[in-house]
Amino acid sequence: MVRVADTLSSAKPKASGRRRGRIVFWVIFAVAAVCFIVSVLWFRSIARSYYQPSFAMENSIQPGDRMFVDTGLDVRHGDLVILSLPQSGTGALPYVRRVIGLQGDRVACCDASGRVTVSNKPLSESYVYPGDQPSIAPFSVTLGKGQIWVLGDHRSIAIDSRIVGSSPGSRRRR
Repeated sequence: MVRVADTLSSAKPKASGRRRGRIVFWVIFAVAAVCFIVSVLWFRSIARSYYQPSFAMENSIQPGDRMFVDTGLDVRHGDLVILSLPQSGTGALPYVRRVIGLQGDRVACCDASGRVTVSNKPLSESYVYPGDQPSIAPFSVTLGKGQIWVLGDHRSIAIDSRIVGSSPGSRRRR
């Protein structure tokens, strides 16, 4: 003969096991949801979306391309940066350019082979738009503290440091 108490006691472990499983599931779900929300907020705090409106960075970046910009890294040679170009009456216009020189560098154009040099070392600029020269006008500048020298990849149409001069913005630690 089976007693009712024995039947009920054998069913309890299954019910408490299921309850424990549900609790574990919801705890893991809550932790995952919190991690997801924190990562989205963190990403939004260090990265910004930017729309490329011009042809000045062709072929690296096409007009209409959308990109995410990391706001927390040190600037290095060859990096793409977003700077503000002052506009009369309309505020500042953001533009993307390639970092050629950092503080302390001597940037010049052009050597005997027609290349841009940084501290007397010629650059191999495979990113320059096909058919463009590194620069039509010669230049030579030594960058002071916190200055960077930027050039567009489509040099024949780019407004860059050759026109507006060096830009502030190097956060590079030496």
